[in-house]
Amino acid sequence: KPEGVRRLVCLGDSFTWGASVLFDDAYGQRLERWLNERRGEPWEVVNLAVPGMNTVGQAAQLEKEGFAYGPDVVILGYVLNDSEDESAAEARRAADWLADRTPPPSRPLLDRSALVRVVRTRLWATTENRRRVEGFRSMYQPTYSGWVAAQKALRAMGGACRQRGVPF
Repeated sequence: KPEGVRRLVCLGDSFTWGASVLFDDAYGQRLERWLNERRGEPWEVVNLAVPGMNTVGQAAQLEKEGFAYGPDVVILGYVLNDSEDESAAEARRAADWLADRTPPPSRPLLDRSALVRVVRTRLWATTENRRRVEGFRSMYQPTYSGWVAAQKALRAMGGACRQRGVPF
């Protein structure tokens, strides 16, 4: 890395990568601008995020690629589905793809009432949110293989960063 430049490495999945936002609005790019402005010293942010990658993959990526950048700081963008194991992630994506998640069909006579439309839509959204929350809770059971592997990967990343004196 260039002399005098501080470097931050970002690991994560599609959220860290910047899915659905403009490139300059991804949090890595925003963080680089903020650090350069606020710290008064040159910073580079290297965004190694890969959509769909989980914590186990991110730990391997840090060892294989991340430390080669000579980071001064490592950030892991962790999201709720990062404890999924690969087979569960594929099954969930397939089920989500096939599932009908559309709001209830309109009923012309009842839909004349704004109150009926709001209540029906909120009931549908509440049911959908509860389904998702239960799915995430299941990924954090003490014996769930993906969570066990994610904890091990988090400890490995933290230990590798500590050995190098790099905040994680």
